[in-house]
Amino acid sequence: MKFTSLSLSLFAALALTLAGCDEGTSEPMIDRDGDLIEDSEDPDDDNDGIEDESDADDDDDGVEDQDDEEDQADVDDDGVEDSEDEDDDNDGENDESDADDDNDGVEDSEDEGDQADVDDDGVDDEEDEDDDNDGVEDEADDDDDNDGTPDAEEEETP
Repeated sequence: MKFTSLSLSLFAALALTLAGCDEGTSEPMIDRDGDLIEDSEDPDDDNDGIEDESDADDDDDGVEDQDDEEDQADVDDDGVEDSEDEDDDNDGENDESDADDDNDGVEDSEDEGDQADVDDDGVDDEEDEDDDNDGVEDEADDDDDNDGTPDAEEEETP
C-alpha cells in the first residue's frame, strides 16, 4: 500500500511539473485550447489550425479581433494587458520597434487605435513626457512621435 501511494505521489508531481505548475508563480496558466501550451507561447492558442499572427479571430469567439471589445485590452490574448505587454501582437518584435504592434494590418502611425499612446508604454501621450520613449523628453525632441517627420513639419501640414 505504501508503494502505491508513493508511486501515485510521484506521478502527480510529474504531471503537475509537465503542466507548468512547478514554475513558482502564483499567476494562473492561461491555455484556452487545452493543449498544455500556455497561450502566450502557443502559436495557435485557439487550436483552429490558423496561427495567431494570421488569425483574424484568434480567440475563436466568432468576432474578428479588430471588432471584439474583449480583445481590445489584450490584442494577442496572452493574458497580459497590452499596457503591460512589451509585444502586444506576440509576433516576436518588441512594440517599440513594431510598425504594426497590434497586427491589424494598419501601421501604428495611421491606426486610430494607436494614436493616444505612440510608444505603447501605457501612458497617454498627453501625459507622457517622452511620447516615443527614445530617452529625449518631448520638449527637446524634434520628432516626438518618432515617425521620421520633424514635428515642425507635421504642425504645418493641414
